[in-house]
Amino acid sequence: MWSLLGAVFILGQQATSQETPFDADKAYRDALNWRPDWQPRSKAWVDYMDRRLAQIARISDTQQKWDGFLVAMQQGIFVQNYTERGWAVVDCPEEVYRPLYDAFHEAWDSGQRNYEGVVDQVHCEDEATGDTNSACRGGRQSWFVNTGLNRQVLDGLLPLHEEWAQASLLPSIAYGLRVYQNGSSLTMHT
Repeated sequence: MWSLLGAVFILGQQATSQETPFDADKAYRDALNWRPDWQPRSKAWVDYMDRRLAQIARISDTQQKWDGFLVAMQQGIFVQNYTERGWAVVDCPEEVYRPLYDAFHEAWDSGQRNYEGVVDQVHCEDEATGDTNSACRGGRQSWFVNTGLNRQVLDGLLPLHEEWAQASLLPSIAYGLRVYQNGSSLTMHT
């Protein structure tokens, strides 16, 4: 495991080199003499996970890098993947979408929204330094809009999730709607 973590650091250095395009096979060979056996082995998933590992390697905070590495190994090797890319875009059922859309616009238009506190995973460009790796502050945070429909949405989407997972699922939590301001990004998180 420690040699794998070392490889993540080496992969990051190679992935950020401007001299040549990133070559995942060479990077793994040079760092480990081993390549992760991403599951499934589809080209789209392997390419995605290679990019993900290179992204993790560029994280400067060692705890976040370690967390990202563990999640990537779990996601890319140990957890069953049901689609070629690990995700799929599907239409939201109208009976879920319409009430959520209407409740969101009613709440938004009447000002029923609150700035969230500082969220470590929501980043904005720091206007003074240009750094894009800092949490949004000073009125640039995301908004949280409470529609009161979390449970209804969770239950309404359950059949889609069960079809994708090919298993019966027990709904647990839906967080609500977060609205991001222009220029913000949600970073990979665990």
